[in-house]
Amino acid sequence: MDLDWMPDREKVRMDMSGHDDLAEKLNSIFVAQIGSRKRYDLAVPGRRRANATFSEPRSGDMATQVIHGMDLTPLILDDSLDPVEFACGFIRRFEEEVRSALNPHFQD
Repeated sequence: MDLDWMPDREKVRMDMSGHDDLAEKLNSIFVAQIGSRKRYDLAVPGRRRANATFSEPRSGDMATQVIHGMDLTPLILDDSLDPVEFACGFIRRFEEEVRSALNPHFQD
């Protein structure tokens, strides 16, 4: 699963452009996934290319491959944080973002 459920402004964007050979070698290590008739060897680079295009929809692609990540630093720095609530906070903020984008179009 990708991080589509996170607000874009909170994703950590990692430019993987120019590392195609390394990515291919790393992906080939996961023989069980590739050999199970699932084409992860094609899907992973496809997702990275899609992330590069869709993450900056209003400007030209500066990167050819992008991985999205989540900054887990707050969980490391504060033992009192609940990891489940931490993740659900992203979901709630994404929901608020979607509602505020859609509500003006569906108000009476």
